[in-house]
Amino acid sequence: MKKVSSLPVAVLGAGAAGLGASLELLTAEVPIHLFEAHSLPGGSASWFRRSSKAGALQFDVGATVLDGLADGAWLGKRFATWGVELAPFERMPSMHYKLGADKAAFALDTRSLNEWTQSLVRAFPADERFIRHDLAQLARLAQHLKSLIEARPHFPIQSLGDLVRNIRLVPYLPEVLRSVLATGDFDFATWLSKRPVSPELRRWIEMSLLITVQDSPEEIFTPWAALALSFYPLGAGTLPGGMRGLMEAALRRVIASPKASVSLKHSVTSIRQDSEGFYIQTLDRNAVQRAWGPFRSVISSLPRFNTARIAPEGTFAPRDEWSRHKESLWGANTAYIAVEDGSAWPEAAFNLHSRLDPNLGGSEGNDAYLSFSKRGDFDRAPAGIRVATLSTHTRLGNWRDLETGSYATRKEAAGKQLLKHFYSWSPDSKILHQEFGTPRTFQRYTSRLEGNVGGLPMNRNNTLLSPPAQRTRLAGLYQIGDTSFPGQSVYACTLGAILAVEKLRSET
Repeated sequence: MKKVSSLPVAVLGAGAAGLGASLELLTAEVPIHLFEAHSLPGGSASWFRRSSKAGALQFDVGATVLDGLADGAWLGKRFATWGVELAPFERMPSMHYKLGADKAAFALDTRSLNEWTQSLVRAFPADERFIRHDLAQLARLAQHLKSLIEARPHFPIQSLGDLVRNIRLVPYLPEVLRSVLATGDFDFATWLSKRPVSPELRRWIEMSLLITVQDSPEEIFTPWAALALSFYPLGAGTLPGGMRGLMEAALRRVIASPKASVSLKHSVTSIRQDSEGFYIQTLDRNAVQRAWGPFRSVISSLPRFNTARIAPEGTFAPRDEWSRHKESLWGANTAYIAVEDGSAWPEAAFNLHSRLDPNLGGSEGNDAYLSFSKRGDFDRAPAGIRVATLSTHTRLGNWRDLETGSYATRKEAAGKQLLKHFYSWSPDSKILHQEFGTPRTFQRYTSRLEGNVGGLPMNRNNTLLSPPAQRTRLAGLYQIGDTSFPGQSVYACTLGAILAVEKLRSET
């Protein structure tokens, strides 16, 4: 038998995290075998196509916005190092908001933090001092935290190797500590309560936290709030073709490597370990079972709750049990639409965060996030048509144990509620194609339990210093993805994948 160190690594899932781990391993000349249950890469950031009377359409499934890919940005440089050829990244020049059905929509300039601040002042003139002083203070904290995170911190510290690797954080710590101390309270609700903020601006803050980190001011840790509120001006944007433009390019690079094997349409049903290494069992689309191995290690980008169900008992700590998280996780109701392009709409891809009733807060269906494709992105829609994804958060329990008739009724009502957001913003527009999705839909296509989205909430229980561990209790099995450090988004999942590979290479 080969030495364990010469065996390939099994990577489970071809989403952002799984592809990132595969590319990082291949760059280090480590052979891999990538398993993906579906025919397309992307996971929660995948896409689907539809033939319609409006023509051929392509929709992003869930995630619609990328960051870290602008010129000189960390993630873009990493993809270049991996040899992934991407189309030019397009910064999102504006982010649109509507704070009530009877309120006028407004746009914030996302091209820089300075332009963002200026446009916030124009939108909320009564809050100018708070915006220029307090929100600007949070923006500085966000910039320093992002630099620290890109230095690749290893938390929680579980080994001497983690401690040694964290020495590289030292140059970034003084500015981060100064910024953290300057903000004062770690509890964001307390921080906010000590400052004069108009109800309208507070509404905007609540909406921004909900869509970026699935949390309220009462739940979130102030440093995470800083990152969330500065997400768009710190480099948000898109690629031509949406998420497909990134995921297909990354998968092509993996497949091109002589050290890679890729098995699409293979669902992993079990992970086991013996003295020779790890073994993976899969089930393909024809219901054929197959065993693979041995592997030196396994990196799973499936949600940790899914990984726990196919790994040996005791692999995960009690804090990772599904029963402990399922009531706090979010699902999403979604509407996928194709519309006639409005001449007054921005040419670039753009987003709208809409609230129907300003007095209802983040209650189900009251907030929605609309993401529109770029004009002329013919990979996604024919000329004169744009596709959009509309989504709103919902608790998983709202869709649990529904009978068929009740489910269909609730799904239709949820979809129509989403369309209200669109028509509230653009009442004269013509929808040419529409279809609705729920957490059940998301579960069916992604296998995420009950259709949970967005990973674990980025609240004070999941801080930078005490995130969910990537190491499991089974030596050699690592957990990555949006239920692991350092959080959500393609950027965060890719960063987390690199951290896991650093651990793996030093420990096996």
